[in-house]
Amino acid sequence: MVYLFERAGLPKGTGESPYSGLAQESLPHFFRELESLRGDKANARSFIESYRTTHYPRSKTQYQFILTSQMIKDLKQLSLAGDDPQCLFDNRHRGLSVFSLAPLSESSMDGKAREQMITYELTMDNHGPAEAAAMAKLSALAQSVPSTRQESYSWVEHVDIMTRMFLGDRCRANKYHSQLLDVLTLVADFTYWKPDDWKAFIWVWHRALRALLNRGTSQPFRMLVSTLQAGGKVDKSNLPPQMRSQSGGGGGGSGTPGTPKRKADDDKGPPKKKAGSKTSQHFAAALASARGKTKTVLRAGTVMPDEETTRSILGAEFYSLVPQGQDPCVRHFIFGKCSSCPRAHTLSKAPSQPLLDGVLQRLQKRLDTIVKENPK
Repeated sequence: MVYLFERAGLPKGTGESPYSGLAQESLPHFFRELESLRGDKANARSFIESYRTTHYPRSKTQYQFILTSQMIKDLKQLSLAGDDPQCLFDNRHRGLSVFSLAPLSESSMDGKAREQMITYELTMDNHGPAEAAAMAKLSALAQSVPSTRQESYSWVEHVDIMTRMFLGDRCRANKYHSQLLDVLTLVADFTYWKPDDWKAFIWVWHRALRALLNRGTSQPFRMLVSTLQAGGKVDKSNLPPQMRSQSGGGGGGSGTPGTPKRKADDDKGPPKKKAGSKTSQHFAAALASARGKTKTVLRAGTVMPDEETTRSILGAEFYSLVPQGQDPCVRHFIFGKCSSCPRAHTLSKAPSQPLLDGVLQRLQKRLDTIVKENPK
């Protein structure tokens, strides 16, 4: 029970045992009810499916989902981390994982597949390794890995719903899932993400949830959330080969997350200074001051969430310095940091001091509004 107490986020006591005084009634509601069915193969599926239907939030998107034979087994054995300490690709559907809790892709699995699983469960003792492998393969067909922001949002939302349902409102994963959902609503922050960027996000998120359920650590979750909040991409270097695009776009070496590999520049000497390369220095103090006063994470997608706001702050004169046919990169000119995007990073000439002062004045008003609406 200690394992469940920890994963459900129950507060520790001060006695010799960290959870002294807690008994079975302190377990998450789902596991208290499941306890009586641990040895009942026939009714476990019926109970879990009924529990999901009864406790699914009515205000949330209703996603299709199939309860696999493997998940039923893992839930009954309290194998929430899937007995997968190394986080192997072949074990991705074990336990409560991003993959096992993901919603179905449209038309990916029908009632016939569910009937096959039920038949297998009722006669599980009579099956050998080959039949078990067939069931695992059937489970793996349940969903295709997201390659877009909207698909990824759907996965995070459904996994969040399911982990809350099974582990309760105190589970530490809940906070990070809420933060991921908030970040994923910022469409502009992900304009230049490619399919393999989203697949890498799914895999890193999967590893973060595994680490929390396996070792009780939140560090991978914190790193993932902070990377996205800062406008970066996750590292693709650990993306399993089975998840990479056929075109080989998975790339991503061991360097800084979100930073594409560059050709060797060592022979080219120091880079030439480009007009507008130091523009962000003019706004650094204002941003630093605002960060100290608001709980909002200040980044391009929150300070300038749309094109209209961006134009109103930068102004027509600033836009006139941008190469024709391009939009200015806010992350570069305002925040001084961009991992690489097709927007303009140079100006036709250095902006004048009055121009920068005008931008600063309008930016300050926007920051004051954010601080007022979301103070610390």
